[in-house]
Amino acid sequence: MTSSYDWSLVLFSVFIAVFASYTTLRLAFHLVWASPQTRPYWIAGGGFAMGMGIWGMHFVGMLAMHIPVSVAYDPAITAFSVVPAILGSAIALYVVSRPQRSAAWQLLASVLMGTGIVAMHYSGMAAMQMSPPIAYDPTLFAVSVLIAVAASWAALALVFRERGDSGVSLAHRLFSAVAMGMAIAGMHYTGMAAARFEPGSVCMAAATGLSGSSIALFAGLSVVLVLVASLALTFFGEVVGENNFYKALLAAQSAAGEGVVLLERGKVVYANPAIELLSGYTESELKALPSWDLWIELDRQRTVPGATGDALLQTSSRTEVALKTRLGAVVPCEVVVSSFRHVQSTRYLLVCIDISERKASQEALLALNATLEQRVDARTRELRSTMVQLQTAQAELIQAEKMASLGALVAGISHELNTPIGNSLTVASTMQEQAQSLRLAIDQGLTRSRLVAFSKAMEEGADILVRSLQTAARLVISFKQVAVDQASVNRRRFELHTTVLDSLTMLRPMLRKTSHTVDCQIPAGIWMDSYPGPLGQVLTNLITNALVHGFDGRERGQLQVAGRLVDQTHVEIIVRDDGVGIDAENLSRVFDPFFTTKLGRGGSGLGLNIVYNLVATRLGGRIKVDSTPGHGASFTVVLPLCLPDSH
Repeated sequence: MTSSYDWSLVLFSVFIAVFASYTTLRLAFHLVWASPQTRPYWIAGGGFAMGMGIWGMHFVGMLAMHIPVSVAYDPAITAFSVVPAILGSAIALYVVSRPQRSAAWQLLASVLMGTGIVAMHYSGMAAMQMSPPIAYDPTLFAVSVLIAVAASWAALALVFRERGDSGVSLAHRLFSAVAMGMAIAGMHYTGMAAARFEPGSVCMAAATGLSGSSIALFAGLSVVLVLVASLALTFFGEVVGENNFYKALLAAQSAAGEGVVLLERGKVVYANPAIELLSGYTESELKALPSWDLWIELDRQRTVPGATGDALLQTSSRTEVALKTRLGAVVPCEVVVSSFRHVQSTRYLLVCIDISERKASQEALLALNATLEQRVDARTRELRSTMVQLQTAQAELIQAEKMASLGALVAGISHELNTPIGNSLTVASTMQEQAQSLRLAIDQGLTRSRLVAFSKAMEEGADILVRSLQTAARLVISFKQVAVDQASVNRRRFELHTTVLDSLTMLRPMLRKTSHTVDCQIPAGIWMDSYPGPLGQVLTNLITNALVHGFDGRERGQLQVAGRLVDQTHVEIIVRDDGVGIDAENLSRVFDPFFTTKLGRGGSGLGLNIVYNLVATRLGGRIKVDSTPGHGASFTVVLPLCLPDSH
């Protein structure tokens, strides 16, 4: 059986599909903002509009087809055929309303929606009740199903994109609606092409059913009305939403202290509570003023002199104004102006922000800046004076510490010299007595045996005297060199081994009072061009620190002074002990001035600070300390063999 189409009705059916798609896109967009309470209504309304659109498009498309048989439709089946389309569309909108997009959910919804469209189409075809029944080409039937599912997938993808982009343009939305409508129409006409009417077929519903033109007219009109109503509902929802938004915005501005004034024809037509609070006028009193600029005055320092309030309305940036309150006070404000057309006039919206606190802060800051430079200079002078005093006090303390150390050396060497000099004095007295005894013997008669005894006594006495005086001479020479080096800052060339031994010699009286020993392991032949005095002071302070702090509470301890060449230009000196060690929390503070663990018990806290300063400045080297509590401490000093001229 042959068939033909009325192309005007075909175009009308495509228009219905596009119109339904556009309306559904707008409804789906509203699902983003819908509350949990109203979302089911939007889903139901959207599903009904889309289902009715598909249903109406189908029957208008059926009316467009002409076959040589009188066609009518069973009312019950025709009415029931809209249900699958509505359910499929509602399911699709439910998936769209979910907060997270899932490919599995989108696929399931596409299949269900496509199935609903297919079920609607073929149940609508079944309402014709043809005899023999309508046959369908399997290939085209399958293609129509695939088109329905693919169209559903594309529709959901477009809706998801609409949902995620709040700034979508009208052109883009129209394009999406056309694409969806063409896909739905394509499925319908593919299904129509799949239908096979046998020659001599008879429409069994022709006698009792509704005619095709009646069904198409009813479906087309009802669908258009439903879609127009749904579309109007979306616009009304947007208007209500925008109205609620502006109400919330005005309330938020009032709560934030931002005054809002709406002007028309030079008079106030609206004022929010915040501007009432700022100005002291009520809204009705502001509306009653003959001109709005009677209570707002431009900041004359920031605008052209003589400018009126109308100049403020022409500004596009923030402007400072003086708001005159009802009580006569002046409140500095910042105003932002925007304008828009309303009916036949222009309205101006003024947002006033109280900047009294900011202005007060700016004035205070300007006053502070005016005196800041003077106060900074005065404070700098105070700090400089304090720094000079601290440096002077530190230098005096360091000098006193050095003199105390030198005094201790003097006392020690005096004690050391007492023995050889005392021995020499005793021997000399004995030799004097022997000489007097010999003189008497000569007067009385000198015998050979007496002369031999005298000669032997003189030899023994001279030997003791020479050895004692040599010991004293060595002590005096060592003390003289150390004293000269520590009391002066003369640079000279010296051998490290000898200088260290001289310093240890000076410390021998202090060590003799204890059971501690010092082992020197510095090889001979290491020559330095530096300051031996500060180096000796460093060794003295390190060894003294070990005796006072490292061996505190111990009867016997071992000190070791070792040295080696690091390279051709530097030497490493290590002073280590096997004492109590240094606690971890104190390890980083041992070189700080006035830091001591024996405060009030003889510790000044300057010994190691002097060591650090001498090594880092005078000797041009570096020093570090390593220690494990209970296993002693080790001080490592690295010095240049030849000090640079800058030192």
